[in-house]
Amino acid sequence: MKLATRIHRISESPTLAVNAKANAMKAAGIDVIDFSAGEPDFPTPENVKQKGIEAIQTNFTKYTASAGIKRLRESIAKKYQQKYGYPFNWNEVILSNGGKQALFNLMFSLLEPGDEVLIPSPYWVTFPEQVELAGAISVFVPTNSEDGFQLHIAEVERRITPKTRMLILNSPNNPSGAVIPHKTMAALIQICRSRNISIIFDECYDCFVFPPSSHSSPFQFFPEAREISFVVNTFSKAYSMTGWRLGFAIGPAEVIAACDKLQGHVTSNPSSLSQWAAVEAIEGNQQALQTMFDEYLRRRKFIHEALGAMPHVRCNEPQGAFYAFPDISKHLNSSTPTSVAFCEQLLDQCHVGTVPGSAFGVEGHIRISYATSMEKLKEGCRRLHEHLSKR
Repeated sequence: MKLATRIHRISESPTLAVNAKANAMKAAGIDVIDFSAGEPDFPTPENVKQKGIEAIQTNFTKYTASAGIKRLRESIAKKYQQKYGYPFNWNEVILSNGGKQALFNLMFSLLEPGDEVLIPSPYWVTFPEQVELAGAISVFVPTNSEDGFQLHIAEVERRITPKTRMLILNSPNNPSGAVIPHKTMAALIQICRSRNISIIFDECYDCFVFPPSSHSSPFQFFPEAREISFVVNTFSKAYSMTGWRLGFAIGPAEVIAACDKLQGHVTSNPSSLSQWAAVEAIEGNQQALQTMFDEYLRRRKFIHEALGAMPHVRCNEPQGAFYAFPDISKHLNSSTPTSVAFCEQLLDQCHVGTVPGSAFGVEGHIRISYATSMEKLKEGCRRLHEHLSKR
């Protein structure tokens, strides 16, 4: 059967592909240490799980409004008002089936074919694929590991054209762990306002910013940035709810209404059970989040030191999220010319799953998720160190 051309223009998610191969090897009885997964290894907090059970027991199992229940949208608006000191209305919030759908909704509501979208690299693998699906054009803004993958304003300005419609930012960054400083964010807001460029800010890892770094968001620059700023977030990372599939977007009410219109013809509402559980996640006890933060901080220290001790490997200390993005370029050669080949070899020979840097637009690196137990981190790093020492 002939498939639509749009399907041939996009690629399979590299992170999901590596994870699927690692899981297949595990199913075959192979002891795989999987550093490819971008999800917390912690269980969903108990109080949140109980609310999901309560939703089932009280028959809260029907359709909801396409954009989600008012109670949760109000809770999110209140949380962001407390966080940034600016009033948000519940109708400026839309709930979606994960953060991916929130991004998809915004892309399809704001972009026209031929529009240009600025995307700093390294970038999350889904950004350029969704831009492509929307008929727009990705314009990549390079950063470099020497200064921690920080975004430089001059590099952004150099790539702005009359066709530039959108800037996608992700902080803390997946895969590098870099955090956008307040000064840089302020300059980006000024540039985008003067040229009427929308900012889509993916802050899915905002709860995992490690001292001395601090989180910066376009919402800190309201009311000036109000008409151009959209924030996307999810319950997946902070509350370990990846399988519950619930995310949200916040922005000007008329654009959120457009997203609602689109979502109503694509998936309609996200799960009613997930929405009710998320009310508890937002309003309930936050101790589980602090427990995760403390453990990620401990693991970050270990992985950074372990990578630093490996031959011919250089790695910036992640400022946030739960990924390390080491430079392994000195280990690439004629038999292993790319990061894809390196990761395939590492998985096949050492049974360690990682994601190639080329998937994120930066060759010569690999992404390692430390959202796994310390025991697995130690064993995985031992195998990686041994593998590199033989090269």
